[in-house]
Amino acid sequence: MLQWLHLACGGALLGTGGASEESFLRMIEESMERYDLVLVDDLHLVANAVQRYWYPRSHILDAALTAILAEARVRKKTFVFAVEDEAPFPIQRRASVWEIGDREPVSRLEHGVSSATPARLDRRGVLSY
Repeated sequence: MLQWLHLACGGALLGTGGASEESFLRMIEESMERYDLVLVDDLHLVANAVQRYWYPRSHILDAALTAILAEARVRKKTFVFAVEDEAPFPIQRRASVWEIGDREPVSRLEHGVSSATPARLDRRGVLSY
């Protein structure tokens, strides 16, 4: 879904992969400098890694996200975060949330759609063209 949104709207598309929270936060900050739209896929991978009870800096991600989101608001930047379950609390507090259930594969959704006809995502998570 984020790949399709990236094609339709541009901006930066970030994958968290196996990134540490430091490198992840650096990627977000660098992307925010260059783009008005930042799409972050698999945020749950970083969030789950730092929320383990034995992780010594478990609250740093929340603190950093709070600061980044405050700066994004002032600078009129837009973030889209993809997570499997729940987003970290700083995002939950500040975000509009859409759940997207099982849908057609993205390739089918893209069929016949060009950047000249971007889709819109309504509050129910339904794409319209």
